[in-house]
Amino acid sequence: MINIFLIPIKWLFYIIVGIKNFCYNIPLCKIYTFDTPIISIGNIAFGGTGKTPMVIHLGEKLKADGYKPAVISRGYKRQSSGLVVVNDGNNTLSNVNNAGDEPYLISKRLRDVPVVVCKKREQAVEYILNNFSDVNVILLDDGFQYRRLNRNVDIVLLNGDECSDILREPKSSLKRADIILTLDKQYSITEFQNDTFTPKDPHTGVYAFCGIANSEYFLSFIKSKNVDIKGHSVFKDHHKYSNQSIKTLENSINQSGVDSIITTEKDLVKLSVDFLKSYKVYIVMVSIHFGDDTYYNKIIKGITKL
Repeated sequence: MINIFLIPIKWLFYIIVGIKNFCYNIPLCKIYTFDTPIISIGNIAFGGTGKTPMVIHLGEKLKADGYKPAVISRGYKRQSSGLVVVNDGNNTLSNVNNAGDEPYLISKRLRDVPVVVCKKREQAVEYILNNFSDVNVILLDDGFQYRRLNRNVDIVLLNGDECSDILREPKSSLKRADIILTLDKQYSITEFQNDTFTPKDPHTGVYAFCGIANSEYFLSFIKSKNVDIKGHSVFKDHHKYSNQSIKTLENSINQSGVDSIITTEKDLVKLSVDFLKSYKVYIVMVSIHFGDDTYYNKIIKGITKL
């Protein structure tokens, strides 16, 4: 339920968003168009819809079908500026601070897919097309509100809370989308050791912590697996694990009396080796499941009708 005092702010925000969209619809503002097809994965809620797992899922599926995808992103909360090559198609070149946690995770999961972050996403597209001649499809991470860049397929993910929350833009904007999905996210627990993920549930007490948009799903899933949570910490989405933050976390873990921790893959990439080697580490993994290829076939149709 939205606080009644926030309603005027909500509608003022929506008016500003509406003016921006109107300027692009006319079009008064310039829209950059490229010959290489672009698939945007976005949302209208503030986080927590599964954009990153969807980018990874779609990247893996496109690779399996013989496509050569690349990923571009703003790199939200990164500590760098300008254009940064996170992955050159062979290796992850950037660190998590310069890449942003989500592009860095995408790079690690997709491995041999170019990943470039830049606030001006059209510049990222130009860089990819000039430097990776084999790329024939581009995934635009968190792109629904980025109207400066034309896309061939616009995917919008919903989380079910769009009726009660303040949104990034009103639900009427969904008419711009080509595909609207509520994802079936599958959760599993793995043990992380020596850079390897092994499916395994913890059999002793753990300390749980995360810095994601929907921490309640993380904690409820662990409890549903009958894992004994001795303590937990919840941080804001995209939490930066500073030295002070780590010290506070270590104190909390020590006070809980356990030597096992459980967190998310998004948090894992931001934790130092020295911290991780002090504990037995478990990770809640997120994957995307679809009953059939209906959505995927629609995407392929959208990028091949050029």
